Amino acid sequence: WPSKARAAAARCQDLVARTRSHARATARSATTAHARARRYTDVVLPEQRRATAEALRQYNGMQISVFALLAARRSELEVALEEISATQRYADAAAALSALTAGAPVSESVMSRANLSSSASEGAH
Repeated sequence: WPSKARAAAARCQDLVARTRSHARATARSATTAHARARRYTDVVLPEQRRATAEALRQYNGMQISVFALLAARRSELEVALEEISATQRYADAAAALSALTAGAPVSESVMSRANLSSSASEGAH
């Protein structure tokens, strides 16, 4: 019987360690996703909008072609989509963190997907 108790205690300690590690990873993922979303909202998208506005002024002054103007607008739309994606990743990570801190079990597949999406986008802007 004592060996069963030791085995149960070891499983419990392992579960506690994995839960703490999971909580740290979830918090880190939420923090990183928030910083990325804020950067897109506060810096990247406004800068791209300024570039598009400048391209429009140049087009109106007949300094660039309509194709260059369309390329600038396409770039702005791509950045806007990236901002939406970054905001969605933050919302997912924040929801996972809220669920974890509320005591709800968060499956490993959800956590691994959240970690993969945040680490996959690390190289963006």
